[in-house]
Amino acid sequence: MSHGRGVVSDNEGETTGNPEQNCTPSVALHIDHDNFDFHITAHPDYRASEMRSVLALAKERGLTLFDEDDRDPEILEDGSVRLYLMPVVKI
Repeated sequence: MSHGRGVVSDNEGETTGNPEQNCTPSVALHIDHDNFDFHITAHPDYRASEMRSVLALAKERGLTLFDEDDRDPEILEDGSVRLYLMPVVKI
């Protein structure tokens, strides 16, 4: 799905396929409704502007970062950082 800032993966309504695609060269937004798995993976060489763009896209999709107290970022074997997202609950 294209949003003018890259491609976001979104397998809503699908049960097969790889839901992850790059949003920018170094930052990927992963949205998997079936498995309730929402995260951003940032490679070590990402730029702050790329992260801002992907965070804005996640917000548009109704997602926000977990608080630091709720879920720590995960450092992957290749040096990438995975930041977990959760759906925004409107009260």
